[in-house]
Amino acid sequence: MNMTVDWLPMMGALAGGAALGALFFGGLYWTTEHVIHCKRPAAVLMTSLLMRGAIVVVGFYWLMEGAPIRALAALVGFIIARSALVRALRSKTTKTPPNETH
Repeated sequence: MNMTVDWLPMMGALAGGAALGALFFGGLYWTTEHVIHCKRPAAVLMTSLLMRGAIVVVGFYWLMEGAPIRALAALVGFIIARSALVRALRSKTTKTPPNETH
């Protein structure tokens, strides 16, 4: 059984997964930052979750094009985006001006 991997679609799936991850986790960050100003925070959180989840499920389905290995590549991109956002946001939130204390 000769299995070959076409790398261009794999890299596209990886990049697409990273974009979906950035959208999902960026949307989660935005929602949690702005939900405190809402009159109905539970409705905002649930709507955000459903929208982000639906976009990711459809995006993964579209990216995999029937090939499970592409779904795996998209998942790797998704996790990479999460790690990058966590690292970027952690450094953003831990930096405080010199005159400010917690």
